[in-house]
Amino acid sequence: MGVAKSTVYGRVRKLKSRRAIKKIAPLLNSKKCGLSVTAWIRISIHSIQDIGRICKELAMIDEVVEVHEISGKWDIFTKIKVKNNEELRDIQVNKIGNIQGISGLYPIIAIRTEKEDIKFKIKKL
Repeated sequence: MGVAKSTVYGRVRKLKSRRAIKKIAPLLNSKKCGLSVTAWIRISIHSIQDIGRICKELAMIDEVVEVHEISGKWDIFTKIKVKNNEELRDIQVNKIGNIQGISGLYPIIAIRTEKEDIKFKIKKL
């Protein structure tokens, strides 16, 4: 990075103290880890009062890597990483499908991924 280790350590410590850093973790290559399918599932629910509980239950499913409450036609948007389409189906039917209050699942499967990252630029805190 072109700066002293102590400078980097100081910046990281400052970002942690401001809670801008949630945690430090490696960014894994999902394909190398055997997870070759990325899918998003748009979810409709029966009652908006249940959205918090449903989101918490979705977040507890290991294969679900993101859960978002959204506006528009659907209520919740999830991102899932799995081995294959059969495993995706199993998660939809046996895990997500068992959550009370869900009225519909609408999956989107990635055909190819050009870029996938979790970083973003910070202008100034």
